[in-house]
Order: sequence, then structure tokens, then C-alpha cells
Amino acid sequence: MTVLEKRKYGLIRKIISDTNERRVSAIEKLYNNVESCNLSNEEIRNVVIQRRKDFEEGKIFLISQEQIKRKEI
Repeated sequence: MTVLEKRKYGLIRKIISDTNERRVSAIEKLYNNVESCNLSNEEIRNVVIQRRKDFEEGKIFLISQEQIKRKEI
């Protein structure tokens, strides 16, 4: 068994016995959020243009940095 394999098995054992729901959820999000981008450059460009238009029309509201700082992770 390699050093990397030993570290991974040790980590897996710790995760299995972890009772902190927030930490487990964070780990779950980390490994479930590995989606690749399936949009073409043109599709991305169109989405950005539409979002900007929506913002200018007042359909989208920005979140201030202070509000982001106050949010607990």
C-alpha cells in the first residue's frame, strides 16, 4: 500500500466516523460539485448579455460584500 493510499483510507475512516453534519455536508458538496461546463462560448456570451440586461432592468439585485461577509458557511 502506498503512502497516498494509507492517507486516503485514514481520511475515509475519519469521514465515516464524523458526526459534524456541517462538515460532512461541506465534503459532500466538494465531491458532488465536479460538473464540467457544457456551454459553448456563444451560449456563455448570450447568458452574460441577458444577465446584464436583466440587471439593468432591475430584475436582478446585487449582494453587497458586507452581506456576504455576514453569511455563515
